Amino acid sequence: MNSLILTIRALTTEFARRIILPLFVIGLIILTTLIAATAWLTTLSGWWWILLSVCIIISAVFVIVSVVAITTMTAIKPRQTRAQRAAVKEFVNKLQAISDTIQTPKFVILFRIIWDAVNKNDNGLVRTLSSHTTTTKSDFDAIRRSFENNFRSVR
Repeated sequence: MNSLILTIRALTTEFARRIILPLFVIGLIILTTLIAATAWLTTLSGWWWILLSVCIIISAVFVIVSVVAITTMTAIKPRQTRAQRAAVKEFVNKLQAISDTIQTPKFVILFRIIWDAVNKNDNGLVRTLSSHTTTTKSDFDAIRRSFENNFRSVR
């Protein structure tokens, strides 16, 4: 299989795992609490069984969607060596840091990287961000030095 496709699959599944796993845990906690509360309410009146049945249906849909999502991620994820797994996790960590810094959703950044890779764009998002990041500090220092020189000449 093409290494580009395997890379995209590895990055996509790692991103999806990091996003879906917390949602799964939060949903499970909320649904468990909701079912427990409505089960208790059924002891007060028989009408609460209607709400409990709705909660059980919602829980079943949630479990089905979760199983499908996890199965899909498992099927898409390529086999990786330990070094490849570590590299993918490190790359995703860097992308999350970039995402937090520029306040762009992770899906948008991942889509841009995949788009650049598929279209073989040499000046893609990663290259642009990395080149801007490396030159930004020197540009900032140059501007600061110009203000220092200007400040000394004004005095």
